[in-house]
Amino acid sequence: LATTTIKISQIEITSDHHWEGQLLSYLKCTKKTAIFALNGHVLWSTIRFLQTQKILIPDQVGVIGYDDDQYADMLTPA
Repeated sequence: LATTTIKISQIEITSDHHWEGQLLSYLKCTKKTAIFALNGHVLWSTIRFLQTQKILIPDQVGVIGYDDDQYADMLTPA
């Protein structure tokens, strides 16, 4: 990725929920189409938040998880 023009931004997921506003603002102002979650906790938290905001997965934004979470097979879409 260092040799491409793809811009990557990082949002820290913490227990204080400030990340939710940051994520929503970022998605609205940049029209990003994908979120890459580095572990199951981040993945689940992100999906739940997007659902509460009525943001359609994967129609409006894709969510990609890296962790092989034991509950991943229960997600729709998988």
